[in-house]
Amino acid sequence: MVMCVGCGDSARLPPLLPSRALGRFSLGSRALERFSLGSRALERASTLRRCWLLLAASALASGAWVTAPAHAQLGGDLKRWADSTVGLSSTKWAGPRVPFPPPQQRPESAQRLDSLRWPVSVHGALTVAPARLVSTLAAAEATYELLYAAGFVTTFGDAGQGHSAGRDLYVLDRNVGSPPPVGEAHDTPRSALPAHAQEPRAAPPDGISASAALDASGNFSALDGGRAYALLDARVPDDRVFVCTATALIEAQLFELDPAESLALRRSSASYFAGLVTGEPACDDSELPLYSYPFDPAAPASGAAWLAALSARQDQNRGTFLFDMWQFARQRTWEGHDLRASPDLLEAIGKTLQLTREEFALVAAEVTEGVARTHAAPPTVGWSALPAFSPRSAPALGVLGGQQLRVLLEQPQPGARLRVWSRGEAPGRFALSATRFDAQGNTLARLELAPMRDPNSQLHVELDARTVSVLVSVTRVEDDGGAPDPDTSSPLDLRRVSITVDAQQ
Repeated sequence: MVMCVGCGDSARLPPLLPSRALGRFSLGSRALERFSLGSRALERASTLRRCWLLLAASALASGAWVTAPAHAQLGGDLKRWADSTVGLSSTKWAGPRVPFPPPQQRPESAQRLDSLRWPVSVHGALTVAPARLVSTLAAAEATYELLYAAGFVTTFGDAGQGHSAGRDLYVLDRNVGSPPPVGEAHDTPRSALPAHAQEPRAAPPDGISASAALDASGNFSALDGGRAYALLDARVPDDRVFVCTATALIEAQLFELDPAESLALRRSSASYFAGLVTGEPACDDSELPLYSYPFDPAAPASGAAWLAALSARQDQNRGTFLFDMWQFARQRTWEGHDLRASPDLLEAIGKTLQLTREEFALVAAEVTEGVARTHAAPPTVGWSALPAFSPRSAPALGVLGGQQLRVLLEQPQPGARLRVWSRGEAPGRFALSATRFDAQGNTLARLELAPMRDPNSQLHVELDARTVSVLVSVTRVEDDGGAPDPDTSSPLDLRRVSITVDAQQ
């Protein structure tokens, strides 16, 4: 029996092990022992080196580190060193931010009806007639039936915020455009229901009849969100209950999806979706010229026509494009208290168009022209009256607003040309276009110029025997050439533009 050198008394080698193999094994053991000693030495040296590096970093970070307690000084310096190191490899958010919408106290619920088909409840103030609650509940059930069939439902409830299983819709005998803040009374309880309150009264000519509000500011998903409830004015006419109920419920859903989205885009989207699923006109009609300022903050739902024209271009007005854009625009704010306001809905649309090799400014000009052609009769001038000059637009143009001038040829003018100029106020960018139409109103061709930093543009339009009219359109786009940001736009940020047309034989 042979003992192994360096293996201890309890470790023995087999008796049949050759002597040469034993010698090689012993040499290998000594080599391993020396390697182990070297590793421990290197480890001690590496540890000392790391300590010296940490001390040197601490000394460089603070010249007075000796005067502070060692443990406090080392911890603070290490934290600053770690923050500076991470900052070299990451960027901080420098985009626009908006405050989280302030929570609004829910109205008092004196009456309540729960649906047996869908998770939705209708609450009513004491002054609201029970018949109006019944018709509102039927409209809410029909709305969810259509939204679910179209695939537009993302959530069915608000996590029991209104002491019910599903979405809550409050019917109030007042305008619901701006819910009172927390702490103010919403409805005054009465001991008995007045007789005149048994029948719905006529809604006021102005104001908001359907809206939504948040009552919980916390995030309930991996992305920014909240909990919303719907509001409906009980004084809307009977034939408007369906579309107004749908508008309120859809706006509450969009509010939960992206609380950072602007009021104009949210209400315009809700109005568009409600009209799409119900087939009825908008709940609150706006008398403002929609083609001059589609997303006017004074009329938050005025952009519904613009979004409808864009949807018709992108998906034949099925609504899927705009619904996907709302999902695409969602984001997550993981630092700070204010929400990230980018990307918003228009930015998401602009990025999607860019991926399909289209420019947002040109698409927006085409959409604005279509809205103006559908909802307004542009000024008209005859061929014999040329040259014609359109004075600077009144009212002035907001972002995505446009001005038009139609030229009637009176008779075919083959071989002739129209010279078109636009003169806009600086700073500003404008997209100039000219569209030729035949006798049946069909579009023959459309010529457009991409917006430049110079607010002035010029076009030459070739005419043929089929052309009977030419529509000249100027659209204001974002000053920097990108998608406009409704969060930072101001109602006072308006520009004026003029159009000049001349004939050239």
